[in-house]
Amino acid sequence: MVFAIALFLTIFILPQVDHLKGAKPLGQEMGRVIQPHQKIAVYEVGNRPSLVLHSPKPVQFLESKAELTKFLMRREGYLFTTVSEYEKIKKSLPRGTKILDKKGDLLVIYRP
Repeated sequence: MVFAIALFLTIFILPQVDHLKGAKPLGQEMGRVIQPHQKIAVYEVGNRPSLVLHSPKPVQFLESKAELTKFLMRREGYLFTTVSEYEKIKKSLPRGTKILDKKGDLLVIYRP
């Protein structure tokens, strides 16, 4: 019985909610645009191991707004955050910060 439920969830339910998760498609998008010298960072994304799993490079975890600002000011690469966190910080981001893409409740920002 447990096997039948697991199979049903895997085949029918998970594909229905997969589009709500953003880590995999955003990681694939970054894999297409990221340059060898650029880094990937995350800020206030909660417990999301899929960001590390689907990232084309090792992920740097930023612990403060100061680290986030420094990362973007130096144009070090791309940064994952949540839509709700972005709404809180967008007015304090460095001028020229852009959104690369948004999927589900995640987005990627950078400064060209």
